[in-house]
Amino acid sequence: MKSDKFFVLSLLFILLTPILAHAGITSDVRTVTFDKGKEIENYRKHFSDGKNIRYEEEVKSEGRIIEIFNYDTKKKYTVMDALKMYIVQDMPKEDGSTSINDIIEGKDKDEIKPKDKDKKPKPRTVEKKLLRDEVYEGYSCAVYDIKVIIIGRVNQSTVWAAKELDNFIAKSENVSYTGVKTLIEHKNIKKVDIQPSLFLPPKDYKPMSPF
Repeated sequence: MKSDKFFVLSLLFILLTPILAHAGITSDVRTVTFDKGKEIENYRKHFSDGKNIRYEEEVKSEGRIIEIFNYDTKKKYTVMDALKMYIVQDMPKEDGSTSINDIIEGKDKDEIKPKDKDKKPKPRTVEKKLLRDEVYEGYSCAVYDIKVIIIGRVNQSTVWAAKELDNFIAKSENVSYTGVKTLIEHKNIKKVDIQPSLFLPPKDYKPMSPF
């Protein structure tokens, strides 16, 4: 009887695991911003299930701060571990623009629709060039030079898209039209199973107003 019960429980575990967990990616993110002669460095832990994103950062004065971008609930959660509280905000509505991944996969658009329906769409030009293939953090990456031009304003990026990870942007070097430079590097990139609950605040934490 015990062996039959063990078999049933094991079978249920095997069948339910794909439902309870999703294939995802974890990494350590280093971000460096160069602006007006100043260099600002930041380190965070990154989690993604291919759609939703979570960042964890240790702040000396505040403890662990967690930022969650949940595209299923269309909410952003800012969780403060030390206070056991979190802030809920609506995610910005889609403005018709496309992401770097969309550009790489050829899904980019030639205009950006403004949030105000009475305004005209902004013309948008995308220039994409494959520079080379390169191994980064153990993953084969296609390195692209991408320029996005909106009303004469040029935003330029060099990105490392990991082929094995569905074009996950493992590294990027960016220059905004204002001249601000940003370097984003993912280290210790790992494929893991991620629980959906990771993209929601803990149930025993209390919500608070963002204002």
